[in-house]
Amino acid sequence: MIAVDCGPANAYIDQAMMAHYQKPYDQGGQMALKGTINQDVMAQFMSDSWFDVAPPKSLDRHHFDRYYDLVQGLSAVDQIATLTMLSVMAVMKALKHLPEKPKSILVVGGGANNATMLKWLSDETGIAVAPYPHQADLVEAEGFAFMAVRSLLGLPITFPKTTKAPQPLCGGRLHKA
Repeated sequence: MIAVDCGPANAYIDQAMMAHYQKPYDQGGQMALKGTINQDVMAQFMSDSWFDVAPPKSLDRHHFDRYYDLVQGLSAVDQIATLTMLSVMAVMKALKHLPEKPKSILVVGGGANNATMLKWLSDETGIAVAPYPHQADLVEAEGFAFMAVRSLLGLPITFPKTTKAPQPLCGGRLHKA
């Protein structure tokens, strides 16, 4: 079992979409297709030392905020295109830590609905990429529900091989209304 936080996924794309278009996400990746990827931002992102750390590894949601800040001077569509490629390249960097190249990549969450991101990921990796076939939008929520139940039962939800925790740990706290 290998677990790797690989990057920002859709968080910054969604943030930029809301800021510029008052829409929660880039429907099908259509805005990314209209933009140009900024190679200077990409070069800085690709040199982030996080990508060289071997798994298991986990990171804070805000680790890559400085790259979101770097795209602020770009046009809205160039921001979306660059942020989309940042997510693609983050996955590519994570794949280099696997013991062998996967035969396919199944995408869950909002990225499963971003056809541009899926195509770019397939193009960059040479691997077949597809949305998870069973309610891809719900997999993350189901995962958090599963971890919540395990926490309520006092069972571990994090392990040394997934997050570098020193031992299997039960996480979370129950706060009753």
